[in-house]
Amino acid sequence: MIRQSEWDFGTRARRGLCIHSGFDMEPDMATLTLKGLPADLHRKLKARAEQNGRSLNREVIECLERSFQVERIDVEALIEKARRVRASIAATTDARITKGEIDRLKRQGRP
Repeated sequence: MIRQSEWDFGTRARRGLCIHSGFDMEPDMATLTLKGLPADLHRKLKARAEQNGRSLNREVIECLERSFQVERIDVEALIEKARRVRASIAATTDARITKGEIDRLKRQGRP
């Protein structure tokens, strides 16, 4: 036999009522608890939330949503930028950069 308080709890939980605070939540929203969050990261999140005029919770949601967004690259703009950089290098030096030199410079920073 189910007691009234148990039935009431189950109904509220299914309906999306937050049992702890008593306010209605949207049914398709989940709750996430972070454990072991470094204090420095917490301070950074709080500072960013304050800068953006958001709650800490909303700022974390914004960061998570942004992490899943695909950034589209404007290939033509990137090529044009590379051309400008190459032109500025050529204008300030006497020597042209060869393909071999470019390959050597690429490898230089890699293990």
